[in-house]
Amino acid sequence: RSNVVLETIKCAESGHGIIIRMYESENALTKTNLVVEGNYNKAFACNLLEEEEAELELKDGVVCVQLKPYEVVTVKSYRGIQIPKRVRWDASLFIGRFTL
Repeated sequence: RSNVVLETIKCAESGHGIIIRMYESENALTKTNLVVEGNYNKAFACNLLEEEEAELELKDGVVCVQLKPYEVVTVKSYRGIQIPKRVRWDASLFIGRFTL
């Protein structure tokens, strides 16, 4: 969705996992998919301090994320201590591919 802005892709401050941060920009309740390539098996909703708050369902590399109007969402994904070679954001329309 064009109203979901991918703001950050980075290593977690703990050194384990990857942080993906996004926000909703048009005052709309939005459901979208985050597609992470790279054998990740766990995903968590986190606060801005990267503290895990709830486990998210990660199935076949896809995490469904619902954003409230203007909400910032932080997702932490694990596959051990390695960083994925590619992370792709899919919000119904393909927006882009990001390489770390």
